Amino acid sequence: MNSDLRIVWIPNQLKKEGRIEQFSKFERGKTIRAYLDETGFDYRKDGYAVLSSKSGRIKDLDSFIPDGGDEILIMKEIKDPFTIGFSIAIAVGASITTAVVVGAIVEALVTLAVLASIAYSIYSAFQKPKKPNFGTFGGVSGGSLEEGSPTYGWDGVRTIQEVGVPIALIYGRHKIGGNIINQYVWNDGDKEYLNLLLALGEGEIDSISDIKINENPFENYSGLTKYERYGTNDQTIIEGFEQLHSVNDVSANLLKDSPYTYTTVDQEVEAFEVELSCPYGLFESASNGDLLPNEVKYKIEYKLHSSGTWIDLGEQTISASSRTAVRRKFRKDGLEAGQYDIRVTKTSDNSTSMKISDLRLVRVDEIKNDDLAYPNTALLGLKLLATDQLSGATPNVNCIVKGLKIKTYAVMNGATPVPYEDYYWDQTTSKFRLLADDTELSWDGSSYATAWSANPVWCLYDLIINNRYGLGEYISTTNI
Repeated sequence: MNSDLRIVWIPNQLKKEGRIEQFSKFERGKTIRAYLDETGFDYRKDGYAVLSSKSGRIKDLDSFIPDGGDEILIMKEIKDPFTIGFSIAIAVGASITTAVVVGAIVEALVTLAVLASIAYSIYSAFQKPKKPNFGTFGGVSGGSLEEGSPTYGWDGVRTIQEVGVPIALIYGRHKIGGNIINQYVWNDGDKEYLNLLLALGEGEIDSISDIKINENPFENYSGLTKYERYGTNDQTIIEGFEQLHSVNDVSANLLKDSPYTYTTVDQEVEAFEVELSCPYGLFESASNGDLLPNEVKYKIEYKLHSSGTWIDLGEQTISASSRTAVRRKFRKDGLEAGQYDIRVTKTSDNSTSMKISDLRLVRVDEIKNDDLAYPNTALLGLKLLATDQLSGATPNVNCIVKGLKIKTYAVMNGATPVPYEDYYWDQTTSKFRLLADDTELSWDGSSYATAWSANPVWCLYDLIINNRYGLGEYISTTNI
């Protein structure tokens, strides 16, 4: 595993433009300030904060020692409107009333929701699932978050595809629909696959189970593959999602020598894929009624949108003997990042009553190369084969997630740790006991573990003191 530090300068969190990244060789005991000084980044600039993917915001640059493989972000500071009031509440301590303390905590939790609203980069897909409407929370209509929630609604848990929704913090066990952050269609000859990548929530989670596609168990389908990542900081990229896909429908009928030109929406395209189909099949009818092979020819050209020189990729041929739709894809890799014009021209004859060779430009996939492992985000990747069981619109997906691993008691059965679900607290004897047979368990009063737990006390504790997604920047264990 690479132990180098990845340091990223982010002048604007909502834009990719202007970001600069450098890799620094990891040296044990070296402070983060020493690493930053070597980058040449203006990290001392007013209004900027330094954050660690493992530890959250770094307050003391001269004492913080990063771990190998950490990712350091230098980005504009998100101001917290409740910090001052909350700090005062803590300072007053025992003299403050309970109502004021609870009010301050509620305000802080609202702040957490704001801080957690980091937008996923969502890219267009050929068909989008049903999107919930989050209403007008706090607006004139008096709507609420629950009215359009992907969790609480008449339709049940739904898969969504939205920009700007909060990343879920999953404590305990919960049914999750996920947010689609990458989606594209891939053809293997006449087999068509839908590839979905869903962000489930913050990591590290314990497990993913009971995956359902359109409310039917995953195991009931044929030709489906799943990939799971639990949201560790060093998780690997999921196979098939090494690139970002922005798939745009075209549905243009192509006639002989009549070119169709498509201009990419994205201005940083590094590859493209053109999907074509012969929607009515591809065949020749013999005089005796036999079905004979037929072919259709086309050529693809491309150029930078700002350039006047077309690059010809040569004539291509599709051959088949089929009365049903024939689909093919053409892909071009290795492009300089930019906005492109793509021109598709049918070069063979149009259909006749005896020779069927209609050609349609179905969609264009705009592709960008990016090593997106999404550290600290739990992911579910699905590769779905279009069959009579599963086709048409993007399916609804849900699963059961055993949520965040958090600090909890290290309860032991001899030398063996006992999972949270396997023990209980016997109040009469003040002992932990095994649920299966009441075996007395031990806790030494000072040892803790990072493990899954549904204990609401430990869940709330994690939400308050976690530096990355909680309130740990404002509250320490000494305040509790």
